[in-house]
Amino acid sequence: MRSIASLVFAAALVVGALSSFSARSEPASEQQFDGFNVIAVPHRPFGSKSAKLALMNAKELGARTVAIVPFLWQSDPANPNLARGTDMSDDELRAAIRDAHAFGLTVLVKPHVWIPKSWAGTIGMTSEQAWQDWFTNYQRELERIARIAKEERAEAFAIGTELDGTTQRAEWNALIDAVRKLYPGRLLYVAHNVEGVEKVPFWAQLDLIGVSLYPPLGADNDRDYRLRAMRAVADRLDALAAQT
Repeated sequence: MRSIASLVFAAALVVGALSSFSARSEPASEQQFDGFNVIAVPHRPFGSKSAKLALMNAKELGARTVAIVPFLWQSDPANPNLARGTDMSDDELRAAIRDAHAFGLTVLVKPHVWIPKSWAGTIGMTSEQAWQDWFTNYQRELERIARIAKEERAEAFAIGTELDGTTQRAEWNALIDAVRKLYPGRLLYVAHNVEGVEKVPFWAQLDLIGVSLYPPLGADNDRDYRLRAMRAVADRLDALAAQT
């Protein structure tokens, strides 16, 4: 894939608030950051006129934040040979952050693992050596992206997105410590649905809790069911936020 910026509605909720660029500083107040994921589409790279237009349109729609999504790639869920994707070069990632800041948007850099015909939550190695190799490769690519996020002063950085099959591994502790040494802004992880967010063991090491929500909402005309479903989700997230 070659790149461009396309705006996709973000179902991600961050429990907490982003603050000014500093190391683990406390937010002055709770604040909601509405916005979009920014992903790459072919032939129109970040930094181009069309990419800037997409960011401007997001701003005009009321977005205050964009989540810029560089992809990592592996061929199947059990393959430890993860590598940076070709959707976005380092220079294009820098351009995306700079252009978003130029429009007054807060930036979350949110790497995401792409697996053909599957998704990041299915990742699972078949041996301890394979797990070690996967985390070594993942940390290498994550540190590369984190350095750019630091240099371009992105306000927040996600250490992972929807990696359900990996969160119980102890390797996350060292990985978080390594990224923390490189990147002084807000760190978060984006879990998959409420069930995923409730089982993550390393929230205490991060600044924010993130979750991608895909709850069943019932029939299109059943507004009462949708409200009850989302209230139940919000209550569980509120309880987790209070605990942490």
